[in-house]
Amino acid sequence: MRKRAALKDRPEVAKHLHKHIEVTRTELDAFAAEDDAVQLLVLAELRSRAADRETTLLLTLEGATVAILAVMLSRIPTASPSAAPNRGSGWVGTAAFAIVCAALGAIAVVLAMPSARRAMIGNRDHAQAVVWLGAYEQVLVERRSETASVAASPQPRFPWLRRR
Repeated sequence: MRKRAALKDRPEVAKHLHKHIEVTRTELDAFAAEDDAVQLLVLAELRSRAADRETTLLLTLEGATVAILAVMLSRIPTASPSAAPNRGSGWVGTAAFAIVCAALGAIAVVLAMPSARRAMIGNRDHAQAVVWLGAYEQVLVERRSETASVAASPQPRFPWLRRR
């Protein structure tokens, strides 16, 4: 069984999913000129992107992880006369602990970077979707009001009673 292609992968939809937030009249006119099916697909994809809150949650969780890691690493022991004798001997124990902490921090950064990159891209896509969704909905409202004003031109209420 074949998996359906994502909406953003369809060429008729992809040409209306822009990578910028500068809305131009030519892009809006091109969208308004499309048939209703394509407009619905584009609006569905943009609504899906605009409703995506996973990236915000992901960034929050990563921020909390970094904060916890920073608190854990801030407790680097220092050589002092009151230190317990089994903690290490002076600066050697402190240096070893600092090296281990630096290695753990580097590993945490390497593990978090791909996820953070995905979250930032998702956040950018969310912002673009909100801008374009509003613009496309506005142009559809404008087009409908134009067609409604043409359709609402005065028509006789009872055409069979007209004078001939």
